[in-house]
Amino acid sequence: MKAGTLEIIGLTLMLGVLGAGCAKDQPSSDTPDEFELPPETKVADKAGPDEPAPDPVEDEKVAANKIEEPAASLPKVQDRDPNQEKAKMKRSREKSAKAKQMLRAGQGDKAIAEARNALRDHEQNVEAMLVIAEAFYKQGKHELVQSVTGSILRVDPKVLSPEEKSQAYNLVGFAYLQAGHRGEAFRAFKNAAETDENNVSGWNNLGVQYMWRGDSATAETCFEYVVSLDPKFAEAQLNWGAALRANGKLAEAEAAYRQASKLRPDWPEVHFNLGVLYLDADQIPNHDEVAKLDAAIKEFERYKSLVAKGNSSIERSTQQRGPTDAMGNELVSVAQADLYIKAANKGIESEERRQDREAKRKKRDAEKAKQEAEEAAAAAEAAPVEPAQPAQPQQPGETPKPAEKAPNPPEKAPEKPAEKPADKPADPPPSEKPQEPVKPTQKPQAPSKPKPQKPKVQKPGG
Repeated sequence: MKAGTLEIIGLTLMLGVLGAGCAKDQPSSDTPDEFELPPETKVADKAGPDEPAPDPVEDEKVAANKIEEPAASLPKVQDRDPNQEKAKMKRSREKSAKAKQMLRAGQGDKAIAEARNALRDHEQNVEAMLVIAEAFYKQGKHELVQSVTGSILRVDPKVLSPEEKSQAYNLVGFAYLQAGHRGEAFRAFKNAAETDENNVSGWNNLGVQYMWRGDSATAETCFEYVVSLDPKFAEAQLNWGAALRANGKLAEAEAAYRQASKLRPDWPEVHFNLGVLYLDADQIPNHDEVAKLDAAIKEFERYKSLVAKGNSSIERSTQQRGPTDAMGNELVSVAQADLYIKAANKGIESEERRQDREAKRKKRDAEKAKQEAEEAAAAAEAAPVEPAQPAQPQQPGETPKPAEKAPNPPEKAPEKPAEKPADKPADPPPSEKPQEPVKPTQKPQAPSKPKPQKPKVQKPGG
């Protein structure tokens, strides 16, 4: 299978508001249906008997609008005693810390009640509001999450810290996702990351949204930044591996997945992602095709065994939203793992057949080459051998050179030796009449009589 043919899977978003996980609490009958910040003081419903009668015009306004006016306006923040405000906030924080512990223990309703008690001590305790918002989110009350986070974002900037503001943006981003408003969720996560540069959950969630927008390069930088802030953030390691795989960096993706597996050994989704990596990649270092597919099957089987133990932590939407859930996870299921295992087994069978054909072809080529070599050797043995060229005659006085091969046997020597040349030259044939010499102007000298030398007789073959 070629890289890029499978969808990005297993992207994990994190609440990160108070170190929260993704498990949902079951809603109960005493869970409030709406959220209102408690007033600081009680307001009388009616005027007392000793008070003067109210103005009829004012009564008509109250009747028309069904709003009860407070007997006296609340004191402004700047009019309050600073020491008293600090004492109230301290008491409120003690209660919100207790509510936070209840939320961690899975006691969502008790956490909401304790957080409301904290807000009665001080209405601007943002920690208490965040506990309530997160509890509502876990109960699936996403509209109430938007309402509470909206109240948080309206808190006095002098009281609201950047960290708390970032956490509120992060929470409302999840609420938007569950409502199917991915554009608003992207902006909320972006605000969370930009408001607090150290909010690893906000940056992680922003990276997931970039992945869904098809911008895996930017997503990779987000996850890499998160891991640099918190190397033990297992969810960010997993998401980083998904981004690296999408960008074709297979070896780096495998390393990120392995690191996530070390941080959370019993996390099924890590093994699912590793299985997809091995199944979809063209080539993995130190793995041939069969070994790669075997590794994919092993990871999918590991995923199934961990899911059977109840270790899966991917959060699913309460509404059916097609092939994906609201958290961005796609095709992560035991049924899908079985399909991938089946595909891997078929791939192994196909590769083994290909290797068998290749081995047979190489064997045929080797046998053919051997046969051709044997035929060439036989033809060389049957061909006549040409005699070697005899050595050239040596000049008189020249050192004889050895011949490359032994010369052929010498021809038979002539029976008679060469005749001795005559002392006088022979007369020309009668048919040839010599030309008459031209008479010279001067009398030439008498020519000396030539004396021919006696040639030496050369031995045959010399």
